[in-house]
Amino acid sequence: MTSDIGARRPLPASGADRHRTRIGLRARLSMAFVFVVLIPVLVGCLLVAVIVPDVLRGQVSGRLRADRTDVSDLLAAQCGHAMLDARALGLRLVGTTPQQAVRASLAESRADYAAVVDASGAAVAEAGRRPAGVTDLSVLDGCGSGRGAEVAIAGRVELAVGNHPDWRYAVVAWLISPQTAADLQAHLADQPAVTLAVGSEIVSSTLPLPVARAQLAAIRPGADVTQVGSRIVAVHDAAAGEPYRILVSRPVPELGGLPWIFLGIIGFATAGAIAIGRFLARLISQPVAELSEAASRVAGGDLDITLPVRSRDEVGRLAAAFNHMTAELRRYIGQLERSHAELRENLERLGAALAQTHNLPGILAVIVDTAMASVRASAGLVALFESDGVLHVKVSRGLPELAPDAVVPLGAGIIGRVAERGTPVHGVVGDGPGLRPIPEEPRRRTVLAVPLRQAGRISGVLAVYDQEETGDGGAAFTENDVRTLGTFAGQASVAIENVLLHQEAERLSLTDALTGLWNYRYLTMTLGHEIERATRFRRPLALLMIDLDRFKDINDRHGHQAGDAVLVELARRLHTTVREVDTVARYGGEEFVVILPETDADGAAHTAERLRQAVRGTPFHVEQMDIPVTASIGIAVFPRHGSSAAILLRAADEALYVAKHSGRDAWRFARAGGETPAGLSTPRIVVVPEAGEPASVPEAGEPGQPEAPA
Repeated sequence: MTSDIGARRPLPASGADRHRTRIGLRARLSMAFVFVVLIPVLVGCLLVAVIVPDVLRGQVSGRLRADRTDVSDLLAAQCGHAMLDARALGLRLVGTTPQQAVRASLAESRADYAAVVDASGAAVAEAGRRPAGVTDLSVLDGCGSGRGAEVAIAGRVELAVGNHPDWRYAVVAWLISPQTAADLQAHLADQPAVTLAVGSEIVSSTLPLPVARAQLAAIRPGADVTQVGSRIVAVHDAAAGEPYRILVSRPVPELGGLPWIFLGIIGFATAGAIAIGRFLARLISQPVAELSEAASRVAGGDLDITLPVRSRDEVGRLAAAFNHMTAELRRYIGQLERSHAELRENLERLGAALAQTHNLPGILAVIVDTAMASVRASAGLVALFESDGVLHVKVSRGLPELAPDAVVPLGAGIIGRVAERGTPVHGVVGDGPGLRPIPEEPRRRTVLAVPLRQAGRISGVLAVYDQEETGDGGAAFTENDVRTLGTFAGQASVAIENVLLHQEAERLSLTDALTGLWNYRYLTMTLGHEIERATRFRRPLALLMIDLDRFKDINDRHGHQAGDAVLVELARRLHTTVREVDTVARYGGEEFVVILPETDADGAAHTAERLRQAVRGTPFHVEQMDIPVTASIGIAVFPRHGSSAAILLRAADEALYVAKHSGRDAWRFARAGGETPAGLSTPRIVVVPEAGEPASVPEAGEPGQPEAPA
């Protein structure tokens, strides 16, 4: 598109220029309405639309007002009978039992229900059909307070029986049913439709319930007589002692033969309009045709078109306004394209920033939020393949119905098909084979899903749902949205791959490749943290150093592969024997270390014995061979045997050395303070007389146990 308006091609002028008149468009349109519309409409409205229908409606309205009054009087009389019968029931209680009284009252009044009610609303005695759904009979007071009017026309009087103070009310009621309105209709001369309502609820009507509900909903409070659809309705609102809202209606009266007269008038007007229209077409059709052609070309995307401005009348001003509109559209589209380019640049910058983040849950949340913002979606999710090859939903936004860590089968539903085929999909959910969701997927109206790729393979799916521009999520995603989200998905895939590579590198840097246990680096970091925590909270801490006995003989006799298998099995036994809070690490070669938080000397001794038995108790089954294995264990306790990680490890190592030279397959404690007395090549230790027997470590200030040189 060009920005030079003067260079745009105008529409060619036509012969209409020679036939222009000085009469303005407004005047021409006024003349057309006078000759074509005003005269026949005026005659028709005066004869048919105003005078005759108003007269007929007035007559019907008058009859409906009278019928409404009659229905109100009938209901008032019924309430009066109910109140009198309730008083009579109360008087009968003086000389007879409650059950006899209610039966006699029911027989005399021919009501549907009679009861004597106590203070809790329960029936002392009752006869007849109790209103459906009523458990608290004290609410049956339709002719008084209006309560319970939706189920019965009920009269209620309070009782004061001296020897029965808990008898509170006497109630006599006629049940409300569809027949109630029919009975009232039978008392009216012309038998109009009758509807009874309590509040916004229809309780009885001679009309079909949908029609009656539509009438009740359309009538405003305080209305007298009004027309609802094809019926005229007279309304009597509820009042004190009159709980029912009464609607009496009749069909709108027909006009009989008057429509034929109206059709004749319309025919005459049509003939005049045709004659006048032929004349006016020569004056106004050409500008309208030009405007229509220009509008069609603009709708097709040609915004370079301009209309010729031939006059200063309404047509000329319309052409000028049209040209101004196309210029504004060109400017707006240019701005929109620049904004879209800026958005893509921002997404690329965001992707570069994401590539430097190493927190997988955090980066997935940023990816979903950014994807939703880029296409104005109201919900979104990221699903990734895990090591088991199953597609799991990792992060979602605006999808409360989606189960946490939901699993989507490969090839099933919308997300599964995108993950299987690697092609984006967008459109209305359910509209087509690739847009049919499975129960595990969100239920939304529109969807846009694109694959995530890492190293040429599909690693997951990024999906967004329902654009926010329409409140009901009705706008479908466009091809431009697909390109935008596809660009961002490429950056997001790189970011996710970087996080996963960083996590794998971090895992490999902290674990032992052979046994899967923590390595020396993680051991030193964890031991430092545990010593700091034990110092701060004054809690016990113990350290075990474990070494396999005669491991070189195993390697020499059975080979290094068998030795590796023994180390793997040993790691498994150590890990399953200690607590979950304990840390098992490979110290080097065939040496392992166990950190025991919240463990004193006795606990460390018991743990060492369990580990010793776990190693020696069952031979190691390796390559169809059963290899007996034993282990020696050195024990150091913080802070008695050392106040730092290095000193504590050295103390445990020295204790392990003593255990080795004491016959192996044993555990020993380090010497307090972790120092080696002068003249000894190895540190002095507290000797445990028998392997597996708990050792007691002397507290500060107490005399120590006998010590032996290494």
